[in-house]
Amino acid sequence: MICSTGRPSLDSLLGCTTLTKLDDTGVGIFVTELSRKVVGIYLCKDGSSMDTFHQFQQRCLSHVAGDFEMVLVCLAFEEDHSSFLEHIKLALKKRGIDSWWLCPSDDKTCRMLARLTYCFCYADELIIVPPGEKSAELEGRNVLQVREFDDPKYYPFTRESILEKRLAMFKSHTIESLLAKDFTYLVRGDSQESVPLSDLRGKKIILYLDMFGGDDLRSYCLLSDYYSDIQREHGDCEVVFLPLCEGKARKMAWLKLPSPSGYVNGQVLAYMDESEEVGSLIAFGEDGRMVSRNVRDKLEDEDISSVFNDTLRQEILADLADLETNYMLYLTCLYTVEPNKSSGECMDKKGPLAWALIVWHCSLVFSSADKIVSVFIHLLPG
Repeated sequence: MICSTGRPSLDSLLGCTTLTKLDDTGVGIFVTELSRKVVGIYLCKDGSSMDTFHQFQQRCLSHVAGDFEMVLVCLAFEEDHSSFLEHIKLALKKRGIDSWWLCPSDDKTCRMLARLTYCFCYADELIIVPPGEKSAELEGRNVLQVREFDDPKYYPFTRESILEKRLAMFKSHTIESLLAKDFTYLVRGDSQESVPLSDLRGKKIILYLDMFGGDDLRSYCLLSDYYSDIQREHGDCEVVFLPLCEGKARKMAWLKLPSPSGYVNGQVLAYMDESEEVGSLIAFGEDGRMVSRNVRDKLEDEDISSVFNDTLRQEILADLADLETNYMLYLTCLYTVEPNKSSGECMDKKGPLAWALIVWHCSLVFSSADKIVSVFIHLLPG
């Protein structure tokens, strides 16, 4: 069944209505009941990701106030399905894994799922299906391999949820939130003129995140070259230099901290240090909220007019799109969901599930409708 949003439902992905426990107790569950929870569909080709996915599930159950059910689908294309299943069940039993569900998927469903995730060529894969009509994640293994994305705060770990949560997290930052609560002023360059922090309210700000005397001079040179142009284009704006360590500072006319020690919110600075490159230029709008993390790229492109445009969502989307491997080839695999069993070739046919998945997945990766249409037309036959 296809949801009203055009996104495939759990039962349409699994191709069945009931599942059974792997512990051989005969306990079953309707797929419709399971669809109320977050479900990981483990496409098992060789079992190489078994431990990783189990540890991930246990971490979810321990640290997240929510469910994470695992459904095993065996992709035994090159050997007998029964013997392959018994081998996998034995490996699971040795690891004490008996809470997973087994999907009795037929060959057609297995091949369709393999095409959706390009699992014919790669190893095990994980499809993460949230409850309701939210977008599923077809490349869960790739997402979880990014260290910061397997954090429980990103539950249920789809790129759609990661996008919204990262956007909210970045939007929660202001210049004041990056500094200690009792900090009230900055100094202007080498003049040591005190500037109350409250004077920055209502102004556009570029945060220059760097080390004192750091080796990366690119951001420093870009700001030096374009600062006058930025002021002419955007009016009343400031640059705030936020050092990550103590040391000898380069000469600059911008606002900076008297000293990094004791003035920076340690928890937030630690996050920024891990998430941003040294030399990052981050823009904040007049409301004090972050609007762009890629100011340096904009200056390198001499795109002065867009420095304070709110492009944060597109920037996060671009980061997440980097997880796509062979994306157009991946979409081309959706050209059919009905393989020719005798030859293994794809028949020239598109089912409603394939088209729904193409549009659904494009809507997550691309940020504008015209790009979705262009990909959609590209895949039309003839």
